[in-house]
Amino acid sequence: ANNNQSIREEVPKGQTAQRWSKMVTTQWFRKLTERLTPLEYAGSMLANLPKSCPGATASPVQTLKVSGFDAVRFKVVCPNTATGQAESFFLLAVAGDDDMYVKQVAFRGEASAEDFLWARKFLAGVVMCKPGSTHMYCY
Repeated sequence: ANNNQSIREEVPKGQTAQRWSKMVTTQWFRKLTERLTPLEYAGSMLANLPKSCPGATASPVQTLKVSGFDAVRFKVVCPNTATGQAESFFLLAVAGDDDMYVKQVAFRGEASAEDFLWARKFLAGVVMCKPGSTHMYCY
């Protein structure tokens, strides 16, 4: 983390940020919404996908609201990464008042239909908290 961005990577117990089978990532980008909307952020990521993962496929980008804020989500399946394994991820990008927040659920190796269902449900539960929020997860 620094004054302009942060990242938190969470993996199952017994795994590391280098050796993982499932990872949940939370990123924060200071003032990014002054330059990019969530849709533009997704477009930039997808435009760079062929360089980072040749042969990758992506779902259509869906626009939505998260706690009243503009957001996008999409899925990427990369058949072979630098690790020699397949990786898949679901991404949710949310534009806060000033900052961009990105949550990803990633799987290394072949992800199952159950994995994808878990990721979709997990991201569907994401909320944005701001001062005065009455949501049960905001405190």
